[in-house]
This record gives sequence, C-alpha cells and structure tokens, in this order.
Amino acid sequence: MNIKHRFIAIALLFTTGTSVSFAQTKEVTLQDAILGRFSKFGEERLRGLQWITGTNSYSYINGKSLMIGSVTNTTVNTALSIEDVSAATSTQLRGWPQFTWVDANHIRFSAEGKLFLFDIQSKSAKTLTTFNKEGENLDIEPTTNKVAYTKGDNLFVSIDGKETQVTNDTQWGIKNGKSTHREEFGISKGTFWSPKGSLLAFYREDATMVTDYPLVNTDVRPAKLENIKYPMAGMKSHEVTLGVYSPSTGKTIYLQTGEPKEQYLTNIHWSNDEKSIYIAVVNRDQNELKYNEYDAVSGKFVKTLFTETHPKYVHPEHEAINLKNSFLWRSENKGYNQFYQYDFNGKLIKHINTGKVIVRKYLGVDATESKLFFTGNNADSIDMQVYMVDLTKKANKKGEFDAIKLSKENGFHDQAILSSDAKFILDPFSSPIIPQKVNLFSIDGKTSTTLLNAKNPLTEYKFGSNELVRLKADDGSLLYGRMIKPFDFDASKKYPVVVYVYNGPNVQMVTNTWTTGASYWMYYLANKGYIVFTVDGRGSKNRGQAFEQATFRHLGQNEMKDQLVGVNYLKSLPYVNADKMAVHGWSYGGFMTTSLMTQYPDVFKVGVAGGPVIDWSYYEIMYTERYMDTPQTNAEGFAQTSLLDKAKNLKGDLLLIHGTMDPVVVWQHSQDFIKKCIENGVPVDYFVYPGHEHNVNGKDRIHLYNKVIEYIDEKLNKPANTAKAENR
Repeated sequence: MNIKHRFIAIALLFTTGTSVSFAQTKEVTLQDAILGRFSKFGEERLRGLQWITGTNSYSYINGKSLMIGSVTNTTVNTALSIEDVSAATSTQLRGWPQFTWVDANHIRFSAEGKLFLFDIQSKSAKTLTTFNKEGENLDIEPTTNKVAYTKGDNLFVSIDGKETQVTNDTQWGIKNGKSTHREEFGISKGTFWSPKGSLLAFYREDATMVTDYPLVNTDVRPAKLENIKYPMAGMKSHEVTLGVYSPSTGKTIYLQTGEPKEQYLTNIHWSNDEKSIYIAVVNRDQNELKYNEYDAVSGKFVKTLFTETHPKYVHPEHEAINLKNSFLWRSENKGYNQFYQYDFNGKLIKHINTGKVIVRKYLGVDATESKLFFTGNNADSIDMQVYMVDLTKKANKKGEFDAIKLSKENGFHDQAILSSDAKFILDPFSSPIIPQKVNLFSIDGKTSTTLLNAKNPLTEYKFGSNELVRLKADDGSLLYGRMIKPFDFDASKKYPVVVYVYNGPNVQMVTNTWTTGASYWMYYLANKGYIVFTVDGRGSKNRGQAFEQATFRHLGQNEMKDQLVGVNYLKSLPYVNADKMAVHGWSYGGFMTTSLMTQYPDVFKVGVAGGPVIDWSYYEIMYTERYMDTPQTNAEGFAQTSLLDKAKNLKGDLLLIHGTMDPVVVWQHSQDFIKKCIENGVPVDYFVYPGHEHNVNGKDRIHLYNKVIEYIDEKLNKPANTAKAENR
C-alpha cells in the first residue's frame, strides 16, 4: 500500500466509545487463559434456559437444581434436583442431561441407553424406550419416541426397545445416517424424522471413488497407516443419495435425485403431511440451486419449485420453515440473507425484504402468521438484535418491510427464544460492557423483567482494555477491528504488536460481545507487553453478499490488503513500535499469515502459521470450489494464491505448526512449503503435534500457545543485527 492509500485508510477510521477496563489485582496465567474460559473466567448464565411447552413459564438449571419461573410471577422456585432425577431413574447422573418439556409437568431426556419421561410433581420416571448406548449420532423422534443412531457406518433404529439395522454396507468409503458434504451448506446431521415420526430420511454417502489419503498414526508400534477419503479440488467427489426408511414396512427407498451424481443434497425438509421431501440440490459448480420436491413413498422426482443462480456462487445454509399453507426460505441472492415466502407450488408470495438487516436466526411466527420474529444485524454493524416484521403491513417504495427492533440494549442478542404464543421473548445477551444479561419482555412492550445481570467475572484479574475500531478498505468498505492493550498500558511507551488473523469466508472474529470475540490467551499475551490486534477484512461473514464475495477466485488477495489497512492504522499510533510487528493465525489464518510473510515480506518481522493452507488445489472440494472454482477453470487464481512458489520471498522469522493427523488441512500443505524453503535456501522453523488433528485442544493447547508466545518473544526481540541463519 502506497503512502497516499495509507493516509486515506488512517483518515477514515474512528475508534468506538467502547472500552473495557477493570480494577484487577491478580495475574492471568496462560493455563487459566486456555482452560479457565468457562470456569474461572466464565460468566454467570441461566444454563439450559427454555420455555415450558404450552405455557408462559420458563426453566433453567442452577447448579444441581431445576428452576421454574413465570412471566406473571418474578419469584423463581426450585422444581427438583439432579438427585431426584437420579433416584427415580436409577442412574448416576453427573450433571443435568439435555431435556425437552413435553408439557407443563413432564420432561424427556436420555441417559445410559434409555429414554425417560419424568413427572415433575410426583418426581417419578417412566422408561419410554431403550436403545444401544454405544450408538452415535442419536436422533430421538419426539412424537413416537423412536430413536435413530449409527454404529460404525450403518444406521439403526430402536422402536419400543427393539433394535433394527436399517443399512448393511460393509465396503469402506460408504457411510449412512451421518452428516455429509464435509459439513458444508449448514449440514450438521445425517437423519431426518418426518413430522409425525412415520418415516426416517437419511444420507447415504458413497466415497469409494474418492482418492484415499494417507494419515500415519504414530501412537502405535510400528506406526499404522490410517487412510481417509479426501476429495481435493478438481478431483473426483463423493456421491450422495437420500434414503427413506419406513419402520412400519421395514423397507427403504432412495430418492431419484438424478444426474450428475456429483451434486450436493442440502437443507433436507419434510412436508407437514409427510408425503413429500424437499431438497436444495446444488450443482458441483455451486452456482445453481434447484429446490426440488420428491415423493416420500416412491422416491420419484415431483417438481422443481424454484431455481436460484449466481455468477459466483449460491450458499444455502438453512432448511425451509413450514407454515400452514406456505413456507419460508432464506437466501442472500439479492444482497443480504433474508426470508422469501413461497407456496407449495413454488410461487413466490413475497420477498420479505428488510433492507440491510440480515437474518441470522429464525425465532417463529404468531398464530395468524402475520408477525415474523428473528434475530439479525444491520450489514454495517457487528451487533445482533431481536426483530419483528408485521407482514400485514405493505412494503415501502423501495420494496422494504420495516424490521422493528424489539431488543432495547446494545449488544449481541444471539440466544433469544420466542414463547409458544409469540407474546414474550427470553433474551440472553452480552456486550463489551455486559458479561451476560437475561431479559424477559413482552412483544407489546408492556412487560420487561431482568432475570439475570451477571457480575464481571474478571474483576480481580489483570485484563487489559479491549477497544473496537472502524477502518475503511481501499474500495470504501467498512472494516471492524479489535485492539487489546496491556493491563498496565502506558501511552508514552512503544509497544510491539501481534496481529491475530483469520479473515476467511463464513467466519466473523470481531463481534459486539463480551471480550468482542477475543480469546483469553490474547489478554495474557497483551499483559506480556504487546498490542494484540484483529481486523475482519472483506470475505468475512455477516456483512452482506458483496462483502463476502469480494474474494471470489482470488482468496487472500483483498484480505491481505485489508490486513494492511489495519497495519497502517497501527503504525499511525504513537504507542506502536512499527519495527516489531508479528502475525499469527490458524487454518485460513495460517494461510493468511504465510501469505503476508511471503507477499509483504517487509511488514512483519515474525509470523506463526498453524495448520496453514498452502495451496488451495490440495484442499477439499466443497469449500475450495465454492470460493475458487477448480484448478482447471481458474488456473490463474490457484497460481496466484499458492504459496509454494513464494517461499523464496520469506525474509522474517516464520514458524509453521501442524497436527500430524490433520484430516482438514492435510499435513502435506506445510511439508511442501518447508521443502520449497529448503530448495531455495530460506531458513524457516517448524513444529508438529503428533497425533493431533486440525486443532490442538485439551491440555496440549497450553503447550501450543506457550510455544507460539515464546517464539514471538524470542524472534521479535532479538537484536536487529543477528543473522537469521544463526537462530536455526
């Protein structure tokens, strides 16, 4: 970035009034920062908060007790204890299991291979059914209490305690009843019960044609080869079908989803009458979506209700929502993620255009389906609020409906829950100055009660200030950044900087929450005398389609420019030592770290790249081809983003870290980069975590961040005249 651009970037920024400081006295240890986030430093919460079915009462867990309150009575009473539940079910529960309210007096939960119905008043329990407790991917049907689960790669169903094996595939590379498409497109599960529990739809993924990729398990003697199926960009992909199992007949049919078989079956949804299944079928190029209806009994294709296309990519992530005579679909194809209402013939009833308000979570509708509730954010902000749209009102001249903001306080209202009669909302939220607060309010605004206003859990500890900044990208886009300063910050001193970077698609790092999304190890690092800085550049999530798609076919390029806007802002601050700047990131952040170190080699003195993507042609199909197309169709883009031929440009100290069993960003990425450094005589540092996958978790995470911080300390503070080679 030239001097002129640097001046513009700095001139257009401003700092928010949000700054958090506390009267702390205790030191923050790295161990506490890593392992104590939700224990020592955890905010008080109303755990398991939910409405009680069919009522305007609510419940939550307080220690070992189940608490019940009501919108008409501010007194909260203890309903029962975990000891009551353990005694009635003859189980040893260490903590409260996840449960659902069946009605005002009964909860349902599973434990030790049994599904229980617990009576609150009599404190007695009934076993509804049993199932194999070794089963995984448990899916309980709430109407009939049937249970679906997987063992190995096959699907099983338990009905009245009798287990039935639904699939019997023995060939490696085929799996049933599990999430598929590498959990892209919002996919998180592999089974889908029909509304009345009569039928079970499930994914069947056939990856036998996908290339085997070798992982080596060194935890055994001798080391053991453990192949995975890994479809790299431009190569053969897996083939997925959707089965429908009928418990009453014991038969399974497969939907006739047609050719080509290399397509994505996403956002599975049932009709209310159980006769039809709807699938958002996305082509492999990911630039076309067909919302198809299939007959649930015969499996035959019925019709395409609508089609979405985009010159870059479509990105469905949410299944449809059934109303009485229509359904709601979410799409960002017209700029922002919003609702579209269709009838079941595929006719568009209305685009519920809320302007620049982006829909984040559907909450529900009222009984007349005239009022729609959701959480969302304005595309120019990083908060989240609760909204209502009155569908009886007409859109304005711009075709926009008024999104009425129901939540009243600044912050991140991401956990709001609408009551069954759509008259009240439970609203847990946080902000940079509120650790956790829970409000209960009525839609009409006549009732508002605070159920919890958590104390600051950091009061006794030395946590530095956390500030939000706004910057402008070279195309005028608004960028949000976060700056963490040391606890004992002194504006008259010069501080080294660590830029923590991710900036990848579908992720937002800076949010209007408690700690603004920062991990607690960043505060520990800041207290060692650093400014820790993060900016969400173009390509990151929840800012609208144009902002997110600005990186299409050229990942890393605009992102690096935006990171340099942040760097130039930092250089403008009198307390920043511009000669001592480091950059660190993981996964996409590892790609960004290595990109910055090799393509802007004079900016950062030190870099630490964890699990880095080095060449996108080595990464998996679903993600890569959405944002980059294929190596065959975008050869220029893949060459531009590959870091293998750029290793020779490295000047600063760079440490690469990788888990040896990484199934996401395979180990080959960093190994090939190291090889290129060797070939070009470029010194580089390397550290592996044997047996770890993509992330280093548990107690080993303490070792990881100790390694990262020690490396930055050593290399950033070494004498300027020390030859790089002498440190190898």
